[in-house]
Amino acid sequence: TQGLEIAGSRISTTSSGPIDAGSIELSAAGAAVSISNSQISSNTENGTGNAGTIRMGSLIPVGSLSVSAGSEISTSSISSSGNGGEISLFVDGAVEILDGSRISSDAADGIAQGGDIFVRAESLRLVGDSSPGGVTPSAITSSASNAGTAGRITLEVEQNLFLLDSSVDASVGPINAGVILRPVALGQIQILGNGLDVSLNGSTIAALSTGEQDAGSIELGSDADPLGSLSLSNGSTISTISTFDGTVPDPLTGLADAGTISIRTQNLALTGDSRITSTASGEGGALATGDAGTIDLVVSQNARLAASQIVTQADLGEGGDSNVDVAGDL
Repeated sequence: TQGLEIAGSRISTTSSGPIDAGSIELSAAGAAVSISNSQISSNTENGTGNAGTIRMGSLIPVGSLSVSAGSEISTSSISSSGNGGEISLFVDGAVEILDGSRISSDAADGIAQGGDIFVRAESLRLVGDSSPGGVTPSAITSSASNAGTAGRITLEVEQNLFLLDSSVDASVGPINAGVILRPVALGQIQILGNGLDVSLNGSTIAALSTGEQDAGSIELGSDADPLGSLSLSNGSTISTISTFDGTVPDPLTGLADAGTISIRTQNLALTGDSRITSTASGEGGALATGDAGTIDLVVSQNARLAASQIVTQADLGEGGDSNVDVAGDL
């Protein structure tokens, strides 16, 4: 196969009953894949069947992948007990998500588990759509509401991960009245790659809770395989957030904790009002009672902070620890 182009098109599977939706497999061994102004999706709604998986290059990786012009690769479980499907993308070369395009997993208004998102590539680049009317971020996102649980996001990248006006985020919303289930933290974000260079410009990596469920955790690099560098500029943020607006009449609301942030990198630069934060806070006069998460940051060489912050903060709960270990210059 020389290449696969999907333009102005839709590929979808759907279940609204007890039967699982079909899976979608895209194969283009070693070739370029272009998805423009299109939607690839698998959904389950108002039923018990699961959404199907979406896989690309699972047997032999594709050569490269471009997702542009507001395209979306997505799985969802809506008002259903069936789980969302996984999204797995295996790419030998570059992945680009451009022009407000999205890779997303959603579990809304039900009790389902959202599908996990997995991307393996040589490089990954997300660039939002800037127009006179504002910026539409490109995104990789996992979300859940009611008693649903958000899927995990795992990005394994060899060389460069670049976000411009874009986001990688996992969020959980409030549980509807009458539902007493309180799941534990899910929606973790992992970004892995030995020597990987990660750069955020006007962008966010976030795990967020706006209800009773704890926010997920964020892991960038590991002790065995630290990042090569992590750079945040132009108001970029890496954050775990538990926020409460006082509007949900449930005694558990406001108790959710923010997740932990673990970063292992050789070099770190935070500039231009950029932040690494973990907060548990209320809005509109409401006070959150959950705890902030711990920020565990290890820099093996050099770190630079200019007009930027590393902060943990809680209204009434415990503020998390900030453990910052820099072996070189700070």
